[in-house]
Amino acid sequence: MVYLSLKLLNNFPMNEESKYRVPEKYHKIANLCTSIHNQLSALSTDERFQKISTHFIQIKDSDENKITELANSGDHILDWLKENNYCEDLNTFLTKHLTFSILSDFLDFISTSLENAAKGKMTVAYALLRKPFNDELLIFEQMMIDHNEFIERFFHVGKPIDYDPSNKDVDRRRIIIQSVEKIGSVFLNFSEIIHDLRYNKESKAGINWLTNHALHIVTRDKHYSTANQNFNFIFSQEEDFEKYFEHYYNFVPLLLLYSSSVIDEIIFHFMSNKEDETFRNLRRFQRFIAFFLIQDYLDPDDKLINNDVFELLGNNIQYECEKCEHLNTFKKIDFEYFHSNGNFICNNCKEDIILYNDDFEVIKPIVDINI
Repeated sequence: MVYLSLKLLNNFPMNEESKYRVPEKYHKIANLCTSIHNQLSALSTDERFQKISTHFIQIKDSDENKITELANSGDHILDWLKENNYCEDLNTFLTKHLTFSILSDFLDFISTSLENAAKGKMTVAYALLRKPFNDELLIFEQMMIDHNEFIERFFHVGKPIDYDPSNKDVDRRRIIIQSVEKIGSVFLNFSEIIHDLRYNKESKAGINWLTNHALHIVTRDKHYSTANQNFNFIFSQEEDFEKYFEHYYNFVPLLLLYSSSVIDEIIFHFMSNKEDETFRNLRRFQRFIAFFLIQDYLDPDDKLINNDVFELLGNNIQYECEKCEHLNTFKKIDFEYFHSNGNFICNNCKEDIILYNDDFEVIKPIVDINI
């Protein structure tokens, strides 16, 4: 009698990490994603943002007695503000409140996705991207474009169908075009790419097909149907993971960088003094550097990015150290440090070089280049 032995396929033994961890060639881009995530997290921890966490409303003299009555009435303060014609303050408060509240959820999903991608748990990493990039980012974009119009739909009308990001009547392409126009800089020619990465079912470069595979064990949509005699993600092998890593790290960094630019625009709309403008320019420059670092890390053989861009930046951005008076010029490694830390290091004495608002007059024309 003859016996045939068949070994069970077990890619991920329970409670163990995947044996397919992120390849070394994606380590830099993975770290860059973490750095962008951390910069967004700073919105809730950096003391420079704390002043907008409280909103002060100047009450009219004629309404002072009503405030006393409000404390005893049990009415909600937001309803009171609406009824007493404090709509501008109400809209501003709600925009801040929604931004920080949704941002917390957005960052939870993104950080967990990045952590799982690094561990090779790609089905989880992909499953966590739909809500932040397809739904929450669309809300951020609308608030950035016109926060009063969005708050009108969200609060003053208040029907979920009017602000549901999954509503089929939402013109996502138009919203993204307007958002990109408002952000400007490196994203100006990327509205179609940003749209397709998030919403085009036919795009193999985008988020749609693999996140659906991650969320559903069988899919029958013609654009991402499950192969015969298969389950989505279940029987993935080494060559499949190579494709997952390449796909994930080619679109997540760009969408995360774009998201951070949108969220910054919302926040800095409410921060308008000279010190805030310096901080805003610093973060815009970090985004600008990150855009080219993404290109460099994903295509290290592209001499245009490796040489021309960082050489151009290095030749045009020179700062004298306040402590040793050394005139500093910078290379790619210096810009990598600036992106992560928000400052340069003096080539001579190794002390921090602090940038002031006037310093960004040198940088601004470069950052505003339309790529």
